[in-house]
Amino acid sequence: MSLIEPNTEASVSALVGNIRKLGIDVPENLDKELALAKTLKTDDVTRHAALGKARAAVENAADVKAFTKARDDLAGLMSVELAKSSPAFQDYIGTTVNRRLSNALFDASPGFQQSLSDKFNSIVDDYRLNELIRDLPDLTNPTLKPVDMNAKQGKALDAWREGAEKLHKVWGVYSQLAFRAGVQLGARDEISPNIDLAYVLGEVPEHRYVMGSATTVGAAQELGMWVGNTDTAKRYGRLAPFVLLPVCNIPLHLKPLDEAQQLRQELQFN
Repeated sequence: MSLIEPNTEASVSALVGNIRKLGIDVPENLDKELALAKTLKTDDVTRHAALGKARAAVENAADVKAFTKARDDLAGLMSVELAKSSPAFQDYIGTTVNRRLSNALFDASPGFQQSLSDKFNSIVDDYRLNELIRDLPDLTNPTLKPVDMNAKQGKALDAWREGAEKLHKVWGVYSQLAFRAGVQLGARDEISPNIDLAYVLGEVPEHRYVMGSATTVGAAQELGMWVGNTDTAKRYGRLAPFVLLPVCNIPLHLKPLDEAQQLRQELQFN
């Protein structure tokens, strides 16, 4: 019986691996807790191997002194085995290790969010995505085809496509961290989640802008413009949700969850 739920260790390990791939440093404490969780996964095998070795030492003792020592070592290991094989012990240790690992990730999350925001915003700046938004064609037009665009629109769309692919790599990791904090980010057909999305992803000037973007995001999702098998979704779906904010005059600017929540409180209730 494993001492830690596999999904917890596996999911955190995958998340930390993706964070590292983006060049972001991982706190030593989180690495240690992750290593502990991985070690406990193989605890059964390690214990059984030690018991086998201890039994062999008893059986092959050269003299009484060696036998007595080997016997006592085996007794100690068997006492530990009896305790560790208990379901109550297993459940307690598994719960404790999961909590330690979750707490370590929670403590590291604000720093990760800030680093991810910095990387996201650098991509936005490098590809001039906020500036090029005015050069894009009307991507909410379901009949829009490449032949309908002029050269300027085509170049803007190419920049947005290339930039959006890089943004998705950062956004995917950020969204996982947000989900673990109880915040589900993603374009939806309801207003409230889209308001959260706007405050996290954008540099909101006034709350009324957010209501407009939330309505636009919801309408786009409901009409299947950005998801599914529609021609529009196939051509431009990868630009979502990023492109839906600048078209509503909200520049892209990713920020940590706490900062986004504070901004929402300042603008929505003042």
